[in-house]
Amino acid sequence: MNIQSESADLPLLPAQARMLQLEQVASHTKRFHIAAALHLAGELDVPALTQVVGAVQAAHPALRTCIVEVEGDLAQRVLPAQDGALGGLSVESLDGLPAAARESFARAQITAEAVLPFQPGTALFRARLLRIASHEHWLLLTVHRCVADEWSMRVVMSELCTRYLHVARTQQPPALDGAWDWAGYVLRQHSRLRQDADGARLQALRDRLRDRAHALQPPTDGDVTANTANRLRGARPIALPAAVAARLRQIASDGGVRPRAVLMAAYGAVAAHWAASSGFVVVTTARDSALASIIGPLEQKIAVTVDLADNPGFGQLVRRVDLAYGEALAMGDLPLAAVTADLWPPLRHGEGAQVALHVPEDAHRGLPELPGLEVEASIDGGPLADEALSLFMRQTADEWEGALVYAALLFHASTIEQQLRRLVGFLCLAADQPAIPVLDLLNQIPAEAAPVHQLPADVQVAGGGNPAHAAAKLQSKLAVVWARALGLAVVGLDEHFFDLGGHSLMLPAMQKEIEQITGLELEIGMILQYPSVRKFSAYCSARLWPANDGRAQSRQERWKRRDLERTAAS
Repeated sequence: MNIQSESADLPLLPAQARMLQLEQVASHTKRFHIAAALHLAGELDVPALTQVVGAVQAAHPALRTCIVEVEGDLAQRVLPAQDGALGGLSVESLDGLPAAARESFARAQITAEAVLPFQPGTALFRARLLRIASHEHWLLLTVHRCVADEWSMRVVMSELCTRYLHVARTQQPPALDGAWDWAGYVLRQHSRLRQDADGARLQALRDRLRDRAHALQPPTDGDVTANTANRLRGARPIALPAAVAARLRQIASDGGVRPRAVLMAAYGAVAAHWAASSGFVVVTTARDSALASIIGPLEQKIAVTVDLADNPGFGQLVRRVDLAYGEALAMGDLPLAAVTADLWPPLRHGEGAQVALHVPEDAHRGLPELPGLEVEASIDGGPLADEALSLFMRQTADEWEGALVYAALLFHASTIEQQLRRLVGFLCLAADQPAIPVLDLLNQIPAEAAPVHQLPADVQVAGGGNPAHAAAKLQSKLAVVWARALGLAVVGLDEHFFDLGGHSLMLPAMQKEIEQITGLELEIGMILQYPSVRKFSAYCSARLWPANDGRAQSRQERWKRRDLERTAAS
């Protein structure tokens, strides 16, 4: 490790500068923080955990990085491993509160900790331990996206668990191996960007985009003042009939693309049509895959327009969207301003909507099913500049688990419901006729959409109308989750989680993965209450397929029930 490179102030990378600028310009937006709250049940060796937090921070210079001001400009500095500004593990006991009030106070602190700004000159990573009782603690971890992403946080939690177990069992100091030369990485990135500033690679990207009638555009509208009084916000889950979902999967397979490209193409076509636009915007996240398993990957948003002027067939459009997505990824390591300075045309839109498509996806095995979409939209008389910036810079917090696919567009919209109906109608047409030109397909959509209750029926979860088959399939999936968390090849259905070496630090990752598989909202304590695959599968099955129903509940029904539960809890 190049220790000398850590002692100097380092310039910010383009993505870091944009995040910090957005926090200053749009202070009301959600901060670029990644937060994790681990509920630790059982005896806890606090001194050992304190040592481990310090060791993990010492091993990863990114977690010791702070933001400083140097001659009026912001820079980053890696603090020495023993610097007091690191903070280490902050321990707070709630013994002074009545027992009944401790849990609610802890949960309030979890929320507050996640958005608490980092102070200048202090490390962009902090750890805080709340002691509820002698055998119950909350470990709160927060890191800024300037130095880490969600995968990095997963690495941190894994290392904390592994090193804590080692220290608690052996009483030996934690190992400090595996340090990543963060300062060297930053300097190499800047060197590469400087070489590319006037180089052939940057010009080739400009030429390719210009020649193919693509243009980099931010999904923003700086020329229209927003009428905030007319703003409408909402989220609507919709779902596809099983036959349509199967056909869309086939289109993706035939075109050699991922199913998300099919959905993005369909949504983009509808949006462009109702906006009287000759193209639409694909927004993606760029990350350096070579750094995916270490501390420090940075994300940048790149927006690329897809051309509709030649009225391609839907299958051709799908491939075009997939290519645009790839182009955006290829540009992720370049400074956004340098790539787009001469390509941003002024955008003028009337009433617009900013929409995100949330598509359940498995990051490792592709997308085997398309059970539905969840659409979040905000409709304005004209998007505010800071909201557009927020949209452009928004980080898909769960993308590291493959849970979100992000598409952001501006288009004319009277109501969210109408756009959903038009989208579903077009999907049904495109699934049957992918070779028909897009404009011809769009013209077949009725001008007035059908009532909401006439939307296509929801798709059943895996197993369809056979609860026994669905439960068996769920049991197999949960066994894989158990084995992956424990680092085992195979886990027996009746083997106890803790007997296999399980620990409460493993539970948050398991909880998220199980929620993604089942669509249920789970309390982390349920894994403790049902600690074997068979018992936990039975618990989930009872919630998914009640005995008095006899059918697998739809994902849409589970969303509705979740909303009701949240409303009741609040």
